[in-house]
Amino acid sequence: MKWFEKAAGVGHKESEYCLGRAYYTGDGIEQNFGLAVSWYRKAAEQGYADAQNIIGDAYRDGNGVGQDYRQALEWYRKAADQGNAAAQNSLGDMYAGGLGVEKNLGDAMKWYMNAAQHGNADARSNLEKVIGTLPKENLVHR
Repeated sequence: MKWFEKAAGVGHKESEYCLGRAYYTGDGIEQNFGLAVSWYRKAAEQGYADAQNIIGDAYRDGNGVGQDYRQALEWYRKAADQGNAAAQNSLGDMYAGGLGVEKNLGDAMKWYMNAAQHGNADARSNLEKVIGTLPKENLVHR
């Protein structure tokens, strides 16, 4: 843990992310969601997509920060634009559920498809669920 703290102290984004994860899970250190989010944010602000996704989760769930769907969307978009499949799937969830945005199944499907193309199994399942809710006349067969 000491080496992560030293490296994170000089702005090493991967170490900041690892410290965030340690505080979040309580692995080798006392669990502290506030400190976890603080370290994740440092890595996220340096463009670290996995940290941006986790910050999105924190705002969506209100873990270590106040729940704020709009902030969650911003962080998910930053990660998703870098190809982070988990963030793309989470954006699909936000659009499918109308969380912080107007419910839009077309946008949900777009994000689920992007995530599925990047290998996210949850996105494939979510895409099937959304397609199953659509009226048959909206489905085009090719």
